[in-house]
Amino acid sequence: VATGRYKATNDIYAYKNADYVIIATPTNLDETTGKLDTFSVESVIRTVREINKNCLIVIKSTVPTGFTEKMIQNYGGSIIFCPEFLREKHALSDAYYPSRLIIGSDTKNDKMIRFQALLESSIKNDKKVIYMSSKEAEATKLFSNAYLAMRVAFFNELDSFAMENEINSKNTISYFY
Repeated sequence: VATGRYKATNDIYAYKNADYVIIATPTNLDETTGKLDTFSVESVIRTVREINKNCLIVIKSTVPTGFTEKMIQNYGGSIIFCPEFLREKHALSDAYYPSRLIIGSDTKNDKMIRFQALLESSIKNDKKVIYMSSKEAEATKLFSNAYLAMRVAFFNELDSFAMENEINSKNTISYFY
């Protein structure tokens, strides 16, 4: 069972004695480069490592494949990628009842095992943590997002087609499940 004090903050002094720092900052698409803007994530990692070289950094933000490895090379220490899979309008429910729990890391140490216990004890179902490489976890998150976007686009097209052809889209969609 995980115990201790937990604090959500962006106060740099809180980093000093932290065992874990969880980073969940936005990474928007940079339309100029066509890549994810990970400046905010890297900025937090840099700041944390300047203050605390021993804590486990947990990246929750959506990042490109290979980002976690690059951060370990640049800043050292234990850094893992632990993606969230939150649906629009269901984020709180999905946080309590996640569809899957993934830790992306190429190594496994005591801090990660304690973080896994903390993660598993904080959810309200019996999901177990799946370990995979950080690259695999990053790709899983990116392809999950891409699948969701394709699914939304598909059903939008189906709905548009139904409206143009005076078809009840709910009846048509119900046969997909």
